[in-house]
Amino acid sequence: MGEKVTGKIIQWQVEKSGNSLVVPIPDDFAIELNLKEGDTITVSMNPDKTLELDANSVIPHRDMTHLVDQATAQYQGALDMLAESDK
Repeated sequence: MGEKVTGKIIQWQVEKSGNSLVVPIPDDFAIELNLKEGDTITVSMNPDKTLELDANSVIPHRDMTHLVDQATAQYQGALDMLAESDK
């Protein structure tokens, strides 16, 4: 995998993408965190206004469809009841 980047600090320019601001994740960080394009991550803002990316919460894009299908199947009865109550 190469050199560990834990503890490495960089400055990166904020960019605009559509209506959002984005900060690119450098390749060496992405490799170390095993991040791939399309993965879902959790980012939180701390009281001191620092941002925190939780590498332990990464859900690979390929697993998201499976998780949605699994949750839908598990809660289909409840979903049907909710749909009926809206009629």
